[in-house]
Amino acid sequence: MSKFDLRDISERLTGSRDTEALVYEFLGYLQAVHSDWRASLAFYEVSRDALVSVYHRAGQRLVRRDIDLPVDELPARLVRKFFHPSAFFNHAERRNLLTHVFGTSPAYEPDPLEAPGLTALTATDFWQACVCLPMADAEDVLALLVIVSEKRGAFGGKTVSDLIPVKSMAALALAQHLHRAGRARSSDPAMPAAAAEFQDRIQQLHERSEKLEAENQTKAQQLEALTQEIEQLDKSSTEYQHELDRVKTALFALEEQDWAATGHLPTPTPN
Repeated sequence: MSKFDLRDISERLTGSRDTEALVYEFLGYLQAVHSDWRASLAFYEVSRDALVSVYHRAGQRLVRRDIDLPVDELPARLVRKFFHPSAFFNHAERRNLLTHVFGTSPAYEPDPLEAPGLTALTATDFWQACVCLPMADAEDVLALLVIVSEKRGAFGGKTVSDLIPVKSMAALALAQHLHRAGRARSSDPAMPAAAAEFQDRIQQLHERSEKLEAENQTKAQQLEALTQEIEQLDKSSTEYQHELDRVKTALFALEEQDWAATGHLPTPTPN
């Protein structure tokens, strides 16, 4: 059975007032469940293609370090797995590709030779096991979760599988906080550029929805006007047909009367 209580973590994340409070609760929860874990969260800025800040817990404090680490300086396999999976594909395929990558291989365990490339991201330099997981919305990585442990083999398949739902809940809560933060990127350096980009996508969808609604309303009005015009023409046609039938009937009656009158005229006497 999983050690993670999804109801508990959901309540903790939902009650977080801002991004840093959410990070504090999330990292603290992971370390409380597994005392040998040391977790950190590195925020990713899409426009710079770099990790720009790292958070970890030191006792009851949340510690933040500003960094400028281009993702290309991370272990190459990790970069290809989470940050540049569409390097050799068309951009239009990015969404489906990322969904496939996150769905089939949601975690990455670096080997010991890759440890130096992760030094800036880990909560401690002394570890025997490490696992990296992306915190992402539908299309972009928002942050990278890095958990290390002094125990070898600490991140087996069952442990990682149990961790995925918790990570997904935290990613959703993180995206919601970044959305609420909106365009505060320039005034709050703790927020990565992903916040503004997330907000832009929401705004674009909203504008598109309004445009489609307006177009549908216009089409509905045009259809109603056309329907009324057809009904009016049909009504006019019906009235015209009735009038034509009435005139024909009257004309036929007059012709019969004329024929009858002609039949009763005396035959002229020849001279």
